[in-house]
Amino acid sequence: MERLTGRNEAGDLLLCGRTVYGNDEDVYNAVSLLDEYEDTNFEPSDIATLRNFACQLYGRYKTAHEGSCEGCRWEKGE
Repeated sequence: MERLTGRNEAGDLLLCGRTVYGNDEDVYNAVSLLDEYEDTNFEPSDIATLRNFACQLYGRYKTAHEGSCEGCRWEKGE
């Protein structure tokens, strides 16, 4: 996956090579989260696999046929 974020020599957050300033806190926070995600080196498909694994370990997938997973926040990638 191609990185969109990075840091310059001063440690400032970059998005597509441009410095992201804290003037708009929501944008800065969103770009910071994207930067942290990119640091994991996970692909989106890796995240889906981990999510499914967690549901298998801790979810109610064994009783899904009885409706226990209706409204699950992970259903259909939500």
